[in-house]
Amino acid sequence: MALQAAAHAGLAIPSETFTNASAYLWRMHGKDGFGYAAPGDTPGTTAIATFCLQFLGHAGRRPAERGARLLKRQKVSWEESTGSFVLYGWYYTTLAIFQGGGSHWESWNKQIAHTMIAAQADDGSWPPPPHSGGEAAFTGAPTYSTALGAMILETYYRYEPQYLQKKKTG
Repeated sequence: MALQAAAHAGLAIPSETFTNASAYLWRMHGKDGFGYAAPGDTPGTTAIATFCLQFLGHAGRRPAERGARLLKRQKVSWEESTGSFVLYGWYYTTLAIFQGGGSHWESWNKQIAHTMIAAQADDGSWPPPPHSGGEAAFTGAPTYSTALGAMILETYYRYEPQYLQKKKTG
């Protein structure tokens, strides 16, 4: 994301930098998804890798498509979702599925919007989901979880889907 933002801002980014970033992501590909420091299939890292690959122009390649399929099977449940940094994973899942558009985006957007709005506190903040390991450290001051909640809900105001950008330029 940072590389694309820098390039869009007019900074000269060597092409091998994008090639190396893509190569790292390909090395993290597991059976159906992506890992972080080793190949794997966890939903959170799959969401991050899939979104980054979409931004790097690799959305149509088989590993990226398999990652997108894994994300399409994810369900949103505030009370039942477990793991480290649930909201962080949901943020990148939202970004990746939004980039793909279509009925999967419509379904995910309904789920995530309903869940996030229902979990929002009266003061507008979001606590971390109850079974989110890493985000629990921020319970006393929910700035982190509130920032992620807002970014999840404003995805379509911040990013244009890649398929629309291709129509404009293609």
